[in-house]
Amino acid sequence: MSSKVFPNGFVLLGENIQGRESVAFSLCLPAGSAWDRRGRYGLASFLCEMMLRGAGRRDNRAFIEEIDRIGIDRSEVVSPNHIVFQAIMHHENLVEALRLYADVVRRPVLPVRELDLSRAILLQDILAVQDDPAGRLMRRLKERFYGPTWGHHSDGNEADVRAISWNDIQSHYDTYCRPNGAILAVAGKFDWNALVEEVTRLFADWDAKLVPAQEKIQLSFQPFTEISEIHQTHIGLAWETLPPSHPKQLAARAGVDVLGGGMNSRLFNEVREKRGLCYSVDATCHAFRRRAGVFCYAGSRAENAQETLDVMLEQIANLRQGITQSELDAFKARYRTSLVMARESSSAVSTGLVSDWQFFGRLRSDEEILDAVAALKLEEVNAFLAENPIQPILFGILGRAPLQF
Repeated sequence: MSSKVFPNGFVLLGENIQGRESVAFSLCLPAGSAWDRRGRYGLASFLCEMMLRGAGRRDNRAFIEEIDRIGIDRSEVVSPNHIVFQAIMHHENLVEALRLYADVVRRPVLPVRELDLSRAILLQDILAVQDDPAGRLMRRLKERFYGPTWGHHSDGNEADVRAISWNDIQSHYDTYCRPNGAILAVAGKFDWNALVEEVTRLFADWDAKLVPAQEKIQLSFQPFTEISEIHQTHIGLAWETLPPSHPKQLAARAGVDVLGGGMNSRLFNEVREKRGLCYSVDATCHAFRRRAGVFCYAGSRAENAQETLDVMLEQIANLRQGITQSELDAFKARYRTSLVMARESSSAVSTGLVSDWQFFGRLRSDEEILDAVAALKLEEVNAFLAENPIQPILFGILGRAPLQF
C-alpha cells in the first residue's frame, strides 16, 4: 500500500493486488450532502447527477460513449462527506479512465438544458421511498439522531429538490469541489510510479480553496412517532457508539455484532426465532470520523409491536452483563470472513483505502487489522460493556398507534 499527499491537498492512495487483471478507483470530492444548505437538501446529489452529463469537450452522449468505449463499470455515491465516483475497468484502460474523470471533477459541463431531466430522476428516487416504510423510518431516525445537516438523506426531499436552480448547482460546485480534501484511491493491477506521474499531470495544478467551517454534529434523542394506516409497525432505535479510531472501538463493535449482527444474533434469536414477533430485526453501526451511532430496526405486525420493542430493550439491557466466549469467537470469524470477501473486489479494496484514510489518517494492512481482532479478549469486551450501558436511546415508531418506551 502506498500514499501521497500533493501540495494542494489532493490525496492519492494505492494498493497493487497481485493476480488481478482489473483495476478500480474511488474518486472522492469533499462536496457531500453535509454541505447542502437548508432549503436545498439534495443539492450535492443534484450536482453529482449533472456532473455526469458532459465533461471537458464531451456532451452527455459523447461522455456515455467514452465510458462504453473504455469499458468502465461505474457507480456514484453521495455521502455526507463526499461525492464519490467509482469505476472498475481492465488495467490497460486506467489512464484513459483517469483522464476522463479528471474532466468530470475539474471541467464538468453542467448543461442547463438537462436540469429538468436530472431533477426528474432525483424526484423518482425520493418518491420511491414512500413505498418503503422501513426505509422512510430509518431515514428519519438518522436525521433526528445526527441532526438535519449531517443526518438528512443525500436525496433530499421533494420540496427542496424542486426549488434547486442551476445557479445553486454551479455555486455548490464552485465552492466545494476542490483538491484539498479530495481522495483518489486505486486498487488492482497498476504501477505506482506511473500512477503518481499521471495523477500529477491531472490534478497537481488544481488550486486549493478555503471553505467555511462545517457545523458540528449535535446528537438528539428526542423520540418521535409517525401514525400511518399500514399493516406493519416499524421500530427504529439509535444510540451512540465509539468511532472507528477509538482504541476500544473493536470491543464496542463486538457487542453490537453479538446483539444484532446476523441470523445468530441475540435480537434475531430472541425476537424472531423464539417468539416469532417480527419478520426482520438487526442492529448495525454507522460512523463519521469523530461520532458514530448504532441503528437498530425491527418490523412486526401491529399486535406484536409492543412486545417486540420490549424484548428488544430487554436484550439491549442484557448486553451490559457481557457476552460469551463462543459469541466472541463467532464475531471474530465473521469479521475475518468479511475482510476476506472484501479482498475479492478491487472496488471494495479502493473503498476500504478511503475509509482508512478518513478514519485513521493512514492505511492499515490486513495483518494489522486481523492481529487486532485476534488479540481482542473476552474480558476486554465484557469490561467495556459493563462500564458503558446503552443509554440514552432514540426511539422512532412508524405504525398505526404509538408504543410505550
